[in-house]
Amino acid sequence: MQTLLRWFTAIAVTLLLCFAAVGAWLYYWPVAGYDRASAAAFTPATEGDANATGCLPKLHVYTVEELRPQFPALRAAEGDPTDGHYTVQLARILSCPDASQKTFVRQMRELRLAAHLRRQFTREEQMTMFLNVVYFSDEQRGIDAAAKSFFNQTPLQIDTAKRALLAGLIARPAYSSVLQHPDHALQRRNEVLQRMREQGMLSGSAWRRARAEPLLGKR
Repeated sequence: MQTLLRWFTAIAVTLLLCFAAVGAWLYYWPVAGYDRASAAAFTPATEGDANATGCLPKLHVYTVEELRPQFPALRAAEGDPTDGHYTVQLARILSCPDASQKTFVRQMRELRLAAHLRRQFTREEQMTMFLNVVYFSDEQRGIDAAAKSFFNQTPLQIDTAKRALLAGLIARPAYSSVLQHPDHALQRRNEVLQRMREQGMLSGSAWRRARAEPLLGKR
């Protein structure tokens, strides 16, 4: 009986050590290429093109200060950044998903990178990185490409209605395609505007003006 108890104790201790090792690897072991020193790849101090990661095309990226006006619409569309939603999606994008990898292995890599990003970057930096590389719709990746393609403007020039539209595209880019399903895109934009109004981000007059604007505004 005592021998059996010792075996169970040894197995339990071994499992605990394994879980501790996996937890340390996931949440504390640094991921090369995504530290403060490499932050310029995502939120550069000066304008210019930068390769955010090897599996993505060359994207024009913006700073936290430049994209801060987009944050309210993004929060209304995607939820509060405190829940880690952006970080998980960002990690999935940056980890360059490989279809040949087993799902479990891929998910472990994404979890590890997400934990690393939370430690290394502020929430606003994570939101900025997310906007710079996320897919919107109609073959437009990154907020720079999307704003220029849909509105013929940079992200620094777009108004509230356009910000709401871009934020609304992220969750279901195919369904809300600006070019293929403009009615869905308009409905989604108005949903985001409504949430912004309910959350106190927009006054009544600003909300009415934004809702009255055509889907793509004046080009």
